[in-house]
Amino acid sequence: MPMMMHRTQSERFRRETSKIRAKALKTAEAIHRVQLPSGMESLSLEATLGELPLHCISIDMAQPANAARELLLKQPELPGLLVTCNGNFSGLLCRRPFFELLGRPFSVELYLYRPLAVIMEAMQEKPIVLPSHQLVRDSTQLSLKRPPNCAYDPLVIEFPSGEFRVLDSHALLIAQSVLLSRSNQAIKRQLADAANYVMDLLPPELDDKGVAASWKYIPSYQLGGDAFGYQWLDSNHFSFYLLDVAGHGIGPALLSVSVLRALQQGCNSGLELSRPAMVLNSLNKLFPGSHNAGLFFTIWYGVYESSERVLTYASAGHPPAFLSTLGARAEAAQLRTQGIPVGLSRSCN
Repeated sequence: MPMMMHRTQSERFRRETSKIRAKALKTAEAIHRVQLPSGMESLSLEATLGELPLHCISIDMAQPANAARELLLKQPELPGLLVTCNGNFSGLLCRRPFFELLGRPFSVELYLYRPLAVIMEAMQEKPIVLPSHQLVRDSTQLSLKRPPNCAYDPLVIEFPSGEFRVLDSHALLIAQSVLLSRSNQAIKRQLADAANYVMDLLPPELDDKGVAASWKYIPSYQLGGDAFGYQWLDSNHFSFYLLDVAGHGIGPALLSVSVLRALQQGCNSGLELSRPAMVLNSLNKLFPGSHNAGLFFTIWYGVYESSERVLTYASAGHPPAFLSTLGARAEAAQLRTQGIPVGLSRSCN
């Protein structure tokens, strides 16, 4: 009779441990499907780890491992538990490796009803502990630099008060994604403001003293180095020009704005605006590539003398302008020169 009772109890224990092991494996597989808490919409670009959703559930290492298992099963949003010893922080029990270990053969029999300290020693987990004031953007790389098998395990956050919290690495990645999106939006707004500033520098359409000028500006990028302008130098001379700084982005745009300002201010920049060749020579001295991060630009510059109907022009590496004639035999002549771009060589003429 005692033999039969012992066999029955042994079979019942095996069935129970088999169920626990199967449930542990199922839980470990479902970890990445757990929904993370929201509330990150208000994060600023200088957000710290202490502002993220954190968890503070702890368990003493003297408790049986089954108590930790029950806590994690009841609260599937928990990425892990803070492990304490006599009320002091001692370590972190991560959900994923904990359930993976319980899913191995004989692990339930070895660990489940023994003190949590035993399974903590077997797992040999060494969590990353980061201060609560550390910026989110500086923490993501630290988390992902861990070995691949634990790169997505939770982190421990320490507050100045001595308190500890658990941060889900998925929440950290979501926060980083939110901040990157917000940063990109800020950059786009700044680029749009800069593009509007460049547009404000372009001249309005003109129809005056027998000269008409109209244009349509469609940049291929939000911000680039293309610009143009025209103006009456006096009652008889009309200047017009088109320039293109190599590259796209803020650097070329800033250089194009500087060149536009120099051409618009004329004498204040030391330019003789009625003499195209001298204008380009002066620009080459004012904007050497060595002083502008290696940037250079091409430009076509012309001056129309209305009383004589004479056009004088010069070009620095720019595609030619076209002079069209009206009438039955309309033709278009290319107005080109052999000049090289401005900023490539200080000695060129």
